[in-house]
Amino acid sequence: MKPTVVETTETSVTVTKPWNSILKTKPTSVGSQTLNFIPPVFKGGVLQIEEGIFEEGSKDWDETVVGFFLDKRLPYSIVKRMVEKRWNLQGDVEILLDGDLFYFNFSNPEDKSYV
Repeated sequence: MKPTVVETTETSVTVTKPWNSILKTKPTSVGSQTLNFIPPVFKGGVLQIEEGIFEEGSKDWDETVVGFFLDKRLPYSIVKRMVEKRWNLQGDVEILLDGDLFYFNFSNPEDKSYV
């Protein structure tokens, strides 16, 4: 099936145009891998995801902790410095920021358990 841009409601999917029509030119960052369109399936207004796809996608989050601050949002640089100083990790930690959320990706599963 050819990948397409779709409009969805809770119970239906309408194919409107080929997905690549939203791009004027192909970005230089595009790789050679092709993507397959999987039409969304809704049941009772809830998107259904195949178990295999769900399990594969969740693997990316196995060593990740998501955190945020309840009071005042601290700058990224202060959080990174505090993490490196106080957590005393055995492996590396990658810290990503998305709005108010911090994503901590650990290279060592024991570090994640410790935190």
